[in-house]
Amino acid sequence: MFLKRLKTFMTLFNQLFSHYNEIGDRMKLINSNSKTTPLNDDPLSRFFNTFNICVNSVGIWSSEIEKRATYTIKDIELIYYTKGGSQTMIQGNIFQCRENDLMILEPYGVYQSKNEGQEGYEYLYIHFDIEPIALQNELIQMLIQGSPVKHCRDGRLLALFQHTLTEVKKHQIGSRALINMLVKTICIEIIRNQNCTPFEIIHPTHRLTDQSVLVNEAIKYILNHISEDLSVKKLAEMFSISENYLYKSFIKVINQSPSQFIIQMRLEMAKSYLSSGVMTIQQITHDTGFSSQQHFARVFRQHEGMSPSQYQKKANTH
Repeated sequence: MFLKRLKTFMTLFNQLFSHYNEIGDRMKLINSNSKTTPLNDDPLSRFFNTFNICVNSVGIWSSEIEKRATYTIKDIELIYYTKGGSQTMIQGNIFQCRENDLMILEPYGVYQSKNEGQEGYEYLYIHFDIEPIALQNELIQMLIQGSPVKHCRDGRLLALFQHTLTEVKKHQIGSRALINMLVKTICIEIIRNQNCTPFEIIHPTHRLTDQSVLVNEAIKYILNHISEDLSVKKLAEMFSISENYLYKSFIKVINQSPSQFIIQMRLEMAKSYLSSGVMTIQQITHDTGFSSQQHFARVFRQHEGMSPSQYQKKANTH
């Protein structure tokens, strides 16, 4: 009786063991056929993880009238032409924009556009800022590398612009977050199409520190009060810190002193105004915060190697 039971037990054990072996073989086969693609980090992704995008407006603009327009913007603008085109003056250079062209405009610039000879034009536009603003210039340089106008060879960017506009019109829960993510995606696509290596254009990973926050807020204030009498002393008092700490923070975060940054912003705005040809030297002096026309002319010549009038004449003869 005992031997009979033992024999039955051994038979069941062998069947169970065989069954588990079969399962193991199947699992090995599944594992051997499965392919896992590792998700590697890269410099461009690390850079984009250091800031947030805040979209201010999205829309579509069209005109059937031949006209010339001069306008200013205070944030970054992306324009995608879906019909016709126009000539746009950017920093004294004239760019011919046509259907499926993308144009990137920097903040605090004066731009002149005309669609003479065109039957009409239409474009999608996106206005946005980034936080921290201290990284804004780096992003802009990456976007416009080579030229602020780019011809799009496929429909990926157009589809992203259209998706963004559609999401704006939906007004659904989560739309704001999705719109900001879509604009980040658009920026990445633009940079990818630059035919350059991210390692060449990306600085080491940025970390948001107390000094980064301070410089970010100081830059915001400077840009919003550029026409006023700005000084390092006033900025330091406003943020309740010492002038020395403010200076060291600017050097560490953007590798420029506060006074150097203020002068750079004033000169960039002045060059944009001069290139537009619609403002007098006196108006430009006032709007860019220089104390007098003599002061403006002296600083401008030191940095540009020519007087404001010479720069204006040169820009408007192109």
